[in-house]
Amino acid sequence: AFRLQQLEGHILSKNKITTMAGSPSPLTTHVLNTAAGVPGSNMTIKLYQQDSVTKVWQLINTG
Repeated sequence: AFRLQQLEGHILSKNKITTMAGSPSPLTTHVLNTAAGVPGSNMTIKLYQQDSVTKVWQLINTG
């Protein structure tokens, strides 16, 4: 749970609002194909943000 709170703090910074196109994204990911022991390939990653009031998830970006 603590790690999730840390990630939330990075994603939902209260002190600044930036667009993904406006600055380099500080968010990265790594996917490992554990069956083959190699990096995953051809993965679609989707970033969502949860509204703090309605608790509804909104798609922010796909890459």
